[in-house]
Amino acid sequence: MIKAIRKLFDWTPSDIAAWEKIRQPGLWHFVAWYGLTGFASILFIITGAITLINWLRTPTSSESLLLQVAVDAAVCLFGGLVTGLSTWWLEDGIYRRIMKSRL
Repeated sequence: MIKAIRKLFDWTPSDIAAWEKIRQPGLWHFVAWYGLTGFASILFIITGAITLINWLRTPTSSESLLLQVAVDAAVCLFGGLVTGLSTWWLEDGIYRRIMKSRL
């Protein structure tokens, strides 16, 4: 466990090069791609499937299903935004510390 955590902070030159390539398009591209497209879409598929299964087991109106799917989508988008921003903040902070220590 400690090794896995330490690996997050002890970057190799290839880790640095990979982050520089990811970092180049900017923060909002990273958040849109990794947070919203990546995390939020996977989370939405999972929560959407659960919502649909629950609706099929105890069917209610289609309006309630649509409302629940809309709430799921909003929560997933918010989660993707938070995930993207926090990942950028963590990774870029590590990168800046490494670059600062090299000077």
